[in-house]
Amino acid sequence: MAGYTPVSGSYAIGSTVRYTCATGYKLEGSSTITCQASGTWTSAPTCDQIVCRNPSSISNMASFTPSSGPYTPISKNVVTYTCNTGYKIVGSATITCQDSGEWTNSPQCQKIVCPNPSSISYMESFSPSSGPYTPISKNVVTYTCNTGYKIVGSATITCQNTGRWTANPQCEQIVCPNPSSISNMASFAPSSGPYTPLSKNVVTYTCNAGYKIDGSATITCQNTGRWTASPQCQQIVCPNPSSISNMASFTPSSGPYTPITNNVVTYTCDAGYKIDGSATITCQNTGRWSTSPQCEQIGM
Repeated sequence: MAGYTPVSGSYAIGSTVRYTCATGYKLEGSSTITCQASGTWTSAPTCDQIVCRNPSSISNMASFTPSSGPYTPISKNVVTYTCNTGYKIVGSATITCQDSGEWTNSPQCQKIVCPNPSSISYMESFSPSSGPYTPISKNVVTYTCNTGYKIVGSATITCQNTGRWTANPQCEQIVCPNPSSISNMASFAPSSGPYTPLSKNVVTYTCNAGYKIDGSATITCQNTGRWTASPQCQQIVCPNPSSISNMASFTPSSGPYTPITNNVVTYTCDAGYKIDGSATITCQNTGRWSTSPQCEQIGM
């Protein structure tokens, strides 16, 4: 006990004394005693330790600490609750054992729910498309972008224990670099961008005179941001001119023959023969010669 009052060397018959208990203890019995005619006091009270009952379990709680008592206003007087994953404390996480022997109000464990994911510009969809979204169910959402756009950042967002999502990605337009120049090309069209999978997505190459496309003349800007394979410009070469009956020669007599060098060959006939048709043939852009003449006997 804490003590009694008043404190005196002697007490007259009929005097009373009031007892008080130390913190954490409560009186059992009357707080006052009286000096009787017999020279004795009436029965003194006792000071019993205040003990709070074990804390209540609450729905979806993980634990409380300390987990065992005794719980009193002066030792283990504060208990802290934690909730299961996916739940949050509503109210104070701590309860206190009071001098009344009762705890302060217990908190609640409330399910954490993230708001519906935000729409982002140029997105096609996100999935799952409906909630509720919590840290333990439907906790990851995946975004996809419209055709011609790509995800910048993580395609997925996560519902966190704070009730907030991780950062959203962005949908960024896919742009292919300017097409590569190739040897002996004349041009490509369209000649300026931006080039995307949705606009100016096909470029067509042409070669310089005397060269031909090897491969597809067109390249396509893909959703990867890369072009399909570029063609090459290959020199056009005509085969050696054909020999014709009764010819004396053709000049130039050796190649290579192309539409831009050694492109005209002239035939001459043996003595007694004359050219029938044009004496010259031309190496064309098709890689073929124009029609060869004939050597016709004179006087026939």
